[in-house]
Amino acid sequence: MKKRTAALLLTMAMATSLSTAASAEDVTIKFLHKYCQPEQAPVFEEIVKQYEEEHPGVHVEIETTTDNEIKSKLKLALGSGDMPDVYQTWTGEYCEKFIRAGYALDLTPYMEEDPEWKDSFLPAAYSAFTYDDGQYAVPTRFDAEVFVYKKSVFEKYGFEEPKTWDELMKICETLKADGVTPFILGDGLSWDAPHWYGALWQKFVPEDVLEGQDFNVKTVTIDDPGYVNGLNYFTDLLDKGYFNDNINSMEHNMALEVFYAGEGAMAYVEMLEFNDINKGLDGDFGFFAMPTIEDDAAKGNQEKLFGAPEGMIVNPNSENVDVAVDFLKFLTSVESQQKIVSEAGHTSCVIGAHTEENTIPQLIDGMAYVQNFNGMSNWTDCGFEASIVDTMCKLGQDFAAQSITAEDYVAGLQETAKVVREQNAE
Repeated sequence: MKKRTAALLLTMAMATSLSTAASAEDVTIKFLHKYCQPEQAPVFEEIVKQYEEEHPGVHVEIETTTDNEIKSKLKLALGSGDMPDVYQTWTGEYCEKFIRAGYALDLTPYMEEDPEWKDSFLPAAYSAFTYDDGQYAVPTRFDAEVFVYKKSVFEKYGFEEPKTWDELMKICETLKADGVTPFILGDGLSWDAPHWYGALWQKFVPEDVLEGQDFNVKTVTIDDPGYVNGLNYFTDLLDKGYFNDNINSMEHNMALEVFYAGEGAMAYVEMLEFNDINKGLDGDFGFFAMPTIEDDAAKGNQEKLFGAPEGMIVNPNSENVDVAVDFLKFLTSVESQQKIVSEAGHTSCVIGAHTEENTIPQLIDGMAYVQNFNGMSNWTDCGFEASIVDTMCKLGQDFAAQSITAEDYVAGLQETAKVVREQNAE
């Protein structure tokens, strides 16, 4: 990927010290994030207020929205060119489109100037935002997808955490035979079931095809047989009645409330939800990654964990780039991140942000757990191009309802992939 502004930014970084941020007068930067929940938004407001107090003359204008809405908002902003100074991102193609458009600052010169800042991030999370040797975002919130299970249920049946898919299926068979629903799932917002699909594709599609070919807008085809094979495993779960009824009529949080209320034994969730799950189940939960699939057709990387961190980008077209970078440093400092972990329950990518005082045991175990994997396989709803993701979610609900087959689903993805490939042809 071409670094369109690298030389200019390097000159700027050397010529202009970040000390200008401390003495700036009448400066306003816009900060867009998605942490709008009642336990989240006030923490970021406090951090912004503290930054403003320490930097007289600097005003940080916060805009907060939801997880779903921020993607639409940034899409519109990208089209108009009216982008915030600091804004939320995810990894993969989601981030790369901002880089291609020239709205993501290469932070490499700043990292070289301040190696302590660079070394403050978990290496695996930091590298998730490295593109062609440039650092176009910093990781903030760590995330990965895992199964959570009710410990009381597993103890009742003498289950151990499964290491293979066959072991997981034996657990499901026992539960179903005894009238217990193995998995609770709500796909009312259309993104939840695709997390299942994406994790299965990671297991079935060769890594160089999934992440190398199909996460690239110029080469994406989605024609590897692993896509259908992975979806057939999901169909098998549906056919055996291992999910709750009416998957598409319940949104994610509603499904979790059903889970907390007593129905079901397991749910496939994001690690960043552990604090809520801990409250909902009163600590009665453990977790495990999607198990290894011992099938000759499963040609994907079985040793990766499905997921990726969230991050923050600085807009290189900002009138106050150095101030924006300085604010991002403040936001990702250990002190600020400890506050965000303690009060908002976030999973931070900053080393030292998590302590035994501010983090539940399952989350501390989870952060250590990910280090045992051979990296992470990016969310497909971030790795695929946006229009492919739209198709994946829309047809994904039809597939979950079994109104289309796995072959129909993948054919729909291939049609959209063809359009994307043609639009991005050189």
